[in-house]
Amino acid sequence: MKKTVLVIAVALMAVAMLATPVLAAPAEKVPVVFVPSNVVTTGGTVNTTPSGIIHVNNAERTATANLKIGSVWYRGSIHVDLDYIIDPIKGTTTQHYHKIMMTFPVQNDLTEVGTFEGVLKWTVELANPTGLAAHAVLQGAGAFEGQTLWISNMHNPGPLTGWLLVH
Repeated sequence: MKKTVLVIAVALMAVAMLATPVLAAPAEKVPVVFVPSNVVTTGGTVNTTPSGIIHVNNAERTATANLKIGSVWYRGSIHVDLDYIIDPIKGTTTQHYHKIMMTFPVQNDLTEVGTFEGVLKWTVELANPTGLAAHAVLQGAGAFEGQTLWISNMHNPGPLTGWLLVH
């Protein structure tokens, strides 16, 4: 009788262990620095309001992506389909949330192509193009599958910094 109770108890514990979800390890935030270079904007339909505000729709932007994850620099390409506004009254130009894709070829510790895709918003003063304020949240694929890239300098003008959330 005691053996039967013991066998049943062990069997129930085994079922309970199988039914208990496995908790994933907590995600790690790795610091990043993002520096675009060789930026080129082409195309687009231009409409100007009577007050002089310029709306550009369906433009395309390409650039070189320089992304430092932890202590490793990666170099890739950027493609953006964008709409933006040039406001001479406020003295700013703003890109509203639009699709951005960064692609990084095999390099350093990347054994396959990695991409980040998501949305970006930025504003810059026309009189001070270095005063860029930007924010982006991007999802990784390929070598960056399951990772989230967050970059911003909205509260601290200067380089775009942030983190890569690694699962």
